[in-house]
Amino acid sequence: MSIVIEKVHYTYDPLHHYWEHKSTQRAVTTILIGVFVVSLLAIELNRNSLLPESLGSLVPTNPFYAVHLAFSLLLLAEVISLIFILPCSVSRAVGKQFEILA
Repeated sequence: MSIVIEKVHYTYDPLHHYWEHKSTQRAVTTILIGVFVVSLLAIELNRNSLLPESLGSLVPTNPFYAVHLAFSLLLLAEVISLIFILPCSVSRAVGKQFEILA
């Protein structure tokens, strides 16, 4: 059993370091902004009937869907951060939970 715990420990620490690294956080932010802009562009093209019919049936016409998609992905990123912070400190984990709820 201790071998499994050691393997998880040696996997967890590099992943935690990678996730909390400034360049990774910058990449996540860039991806979130890109997803928002691309989805908003696709929605506007669909609203103006400029998308092909096969693609137009998949893309919604409500522009708030782009906001919903971006915030859903942001929530996913914050939950991943919470998972990495949970073993560190109770106060940091509670702070992260308040950050997610706010």
